[in-house]
Amino acid sequence: MMGTRGSSAAQALAGKQLGDGLMAAVRSGDLPAFKRHMRGEEHADRLRDSVRDEYGRGLLHHAAQMGHAELSAHLLDALGFNANDQDRRGGWVGG
Repeated sequence: MMGTRGSSAAQALAGKQLGDGLMAAVRSGDLPAFKRHMRGEEHADRLRDSVRDEYGRGLLHHAAQMGHAELSAHLLDALGFNANDQDRRGGWVGG
C-alpha cells in the first residue's frame, strides 16, 4: 500500500506530465491534442495558473505568441483564461 508521500509524488508526476502535454499541444497549435490532454476540461480552473514555462508564461501566452488563433479562442472563450495574464516580467499575453 502506498503512503501519503508516495501518493503525493505520483500526483505531482501526473500533474507535470499533464502540464507538459498541454504545453506541447499549445506550442504546436494542436487543439484536438489539447482537448485530449484536458480530459474533458475539468482541470481548467487549476491549469489556468499552474501550467507555466520557466519565464512564467502560461498556455495562453504561448498560443497567442505562436499565432494559434483557434486554440487561443478556445482558451479564452471555452475555458475562461485571462486575456490580461502577465508573465514574471510583466509581459502581456499579446505582447
